[in-house]
Amino acid sequence: MAWTLVLTQGVLLVALAVWPVPQRATSWLPVNLAGVGLSALGLGVVVVGSTQLGSSLTASPVPKDVGVLRDSGLYAVTRHPLYSGLLLFAVGRVLSHPSFAAAGLALGLLLLLWAKASWEERMLRQKFPQYAAYALRVPRFVPRPSLWRASRSP
Repeated sequence: MAWTLVLTQGVLLVALAVWPVPQRATSWLPVNLAGVGLSALGLGVVVVGSTQLGSSLTASPVPKDVGVLRDSGLYAVTRHPLYSGLLLFAVGRVLSHPSFAAAGLALGLLLLLWAKASWEERMLRQKFPQYAAYALRVPRFVPRPSLWRASRSP
């Protein structure tokens, strides 16, 4: 089941990344540029989050046996920064290449990542007793501004 989720996630992301561009631009240029920026930001979040996760990184929602709970850096403001970054990428693609198909793929990715995160969190609660308190403090995908301020203060 875990690798089915990973494979489906990969298919959705590839489809979003290479979806044919409409022949005529259907949106306003600033919206297209914002979409490109959001996509780039999302990919940057994925890279930084992956680096911060270190040896605990796995594509599977099943935590590694040697994994540790990360709660600093991007993980201090969202429990799943990699998924947040992928969702930013998807929203950016919808804005830069607007179509019902792209919106459907992005919605499918959101639903899949929600299910994947839910499953992953059940296992993290079993592996790390402190995860329940962390989950109460830190949102799943969308950071609260107060957490950004708190994570940057000395």
